[in-house]
Amino acid sequence: MKTPLKIFIFFISLIIGIFLVQNLDNLTKIGQPQVKVGESPEIIVNLRLDFGNGNIKNYDNIKLREEKTTFDLLKRVTQENNLEFSFKEYPDLGVFIESIDNVANDAKINKWWQYWVNEEYAKVGASNYYLKNGDLVEWKYVEAQF
Repeated sequence: MKTPLKIFIFFISLIIGIFLVQNLDNLTKIGQPQVKVGESPEIIVNLRLDFGNGNIKNYDNIKLREEKTTFDLLKRVTQENNLEFSFKEYPDLGVFIESIDNVANDAKINKWWQYWVNEEYAKVGASNYYLKNGDLVEWKYVEAQF
């Protein structure tokens, strides 16, 4: 093979190599959803409201942006479904749910709105638990767990 042809093939190979190295990160992301800079990816969660009397309402496959809390989810679902909803905010503690769909906390019978995520009783306030893809949030009107 003549020297000019070898040089030509070398430079073409070099150019292809540089292109592949510069685009390697993009090539590994083929088929993955594209997220714009500064934008959180979408997650899908489920919400269940258990009124403690056999009445259970399920809201499935709710699409949210990440960085949403269980409180954000409850607020959105009650607004979208025209359900009464009240809460009180406490500085340094977060929010305390007072009623959902006209069922209010009742100290006389020791029943309160409390939540579970993926069948685990919440260890933090509703405005402090950030949802993850696939989470099942259950708000239950039951005797105090605290």
